[in-house]
Amino acid sequence: MPRRKLTKQAICFPSKRDTIFESVRNFQRTHIPACPCMPPEVKLEYKNLTCQGRLQKRSQKYLKAYYAESAAELGIVDTKDSGLVFGTSVNTTGVPREALQSLIDAANDPSDASEYWSNYENTTGKAAQLRKFENVASESTRRVIVNARKEETMFVSTSDFAVVSDFEYILFHQVVPFLPGQAMLNSAYEHEYGGSGAPPKLHGFCCKHCASAGDTRNHFPADVNKPADLSFIQRMTTHFMNCRHTPQDVKDAFDELKKLASEQGTSVKRGSRKRFVGRIWRKLQIYYGLKKPDVRDSSYVAFTQL
Repeated sequence: MPRRKLTKQAICFPSKRDTIFESVRNFQRTHIPACPCMPPEVKLEYKNLTCQGRLQKRSQKYLKAYYAESAAELGIVDTKDSGLVFGTSVNTTGVPREALQSLIDAANDPSDASEYWSNYENTTGKAAQLRKFENVASESTRRVIVNARKEETMFVSTSDFAVVSDFEYILFHQVVPFLPGQAMLNSAYEHEYGGSGAPPKLHGFCCKHCASAGDTRNHFPADVNKPADLSFIQRMTTHFMNCRHTPQDVKDAFDELKKLASEQGTSVKRGSRKRFVGRIWRKLQIYYGLKKPDVRDSSYVAFTQL
């Protein structure tokens, strides 16, 4: 039909996945009853189906989340300037991904609802402030994130995942404490102290992929402020993107997560990075013997269990 003859809500453009439900609801309430092109028998069938559906009516909270997660299954992502776009892989397996299945389980079992909604904030909605993009990332990036969550390292534990961006979670998953060789110690000793005085302190992180390959030349000196500093994060990122030992899927994940953050116009939630790297710094201090472990410190408990 010509656009000027269209009934209200014949066309709608949700601005983000979280508003798809409202758009569909408006279509149901406003357009369907007034649509001059829908055959009467179809309207009647629709009315009968919706009346039957009321027997298992769900909270709008669940419905809104269901529409958003279903859109993610179709590869739809939010963007800052272009609204909704097809920007990632479509789930063609016939089996809901983890986020959608968790929602379905919570809707069918009210006893799971409280735990589900507390976790939901960490993966959708406000989670954009933390740059949590696992649900809209490609299959390859999702695998990198899932694998990182399964494996605790000296610095990153599974409990950290909900409180820090996917990018930084993966980033610090790639490092180990720096262990300089004797030649490097001797060189630093001669360069900084002229062969006399106190021994050099080469505390910091090393790329775990380089370390596995026996190459410890690339090291990131650290102090209490540096790990939280953006330039420090960027320097580490630059290394991994150019490192010949870092797996390509990890590099691709870094690249995609940066693009998703840019597209959605998100910024890291205030203070989240500082708290996260603060825990990492305490673990590094314990490792080098610069701080006595405190058994009441959750960072220490996780550290000693590795």
